[in-house]
Amino acid sequence: MPRKTDARENAIRTASRLFQSQGFHGTGLAQIIAESGCPKGSFYHHFPRGKEQLALEAIALANKRLAEIFDNAERRSNSTRKRTARPSSQTEDANTGGVESYVDALIRGLARWAEESDYTEGCPIVSLTLETSATPSPLRNACRDSYRSWRERVANGLRACGMGTTAATDSASAVVSAINGAMVVARAERSTRPFRDLAGVLRAAFTAVVAPRRER
Repeated sequence: MPRKTDARENAIRTASRLFQSQGFHGTGLAQIIAESGCPKGSFYHHFPRGKEQLALEAIALANKRLAEIFDNAERRSNSTRKRTARPSSQTEDANTGGVESYVDALIRGLARWAEESDYTEGCPIVSLTLETSATPSPLRNACRDSYRSWRERVANGLRACGMGTTAATDSASAVVSAINGAMVVARAERSTRPFRDLAGVLRAAFTAVVAPRRER
């Protein structure tokens, strides 16, 4: 018999998978209970508010995974900038290396997430947003807050690489939108190419901002 903590996490992961494959409204609690192997009594103990609570937990779990990806991207960027740091006249070199490392680590982390499930799963927030955006609800609010937190994390990472506040904020909004698109297209094409293409575009755009060409 699975431990209580395992049963709870299995139920959340199962719900997340089913919400992505057949939709929030197309998924029933009976199916989640059956496929997760969570005892019925334990299930309702952990999730007294039913499917909506499960969806909120799935969003929280996805945000935890994304936080790890953001953390890794920031660590890689910081390491690169420290390694390439030179006199102040050459700070552009450190910023360029830092932003390239940030983009590469961020996009690789997202691509790995898609690959792990053979492109059948990814971030449940994308699919939940599409189903819940029309009606005010805790789910819609949770999706909205998730995107806001992603934008803030990306903006912080870009500012650390020398990008100005306004440029970082605007760029972060575009990055989050592009990431969502890449997640969807990668699943449709069963390929990481959308992520690779996105990484190339972001590297070129951001290095031009953090290390503007010197006038001759």
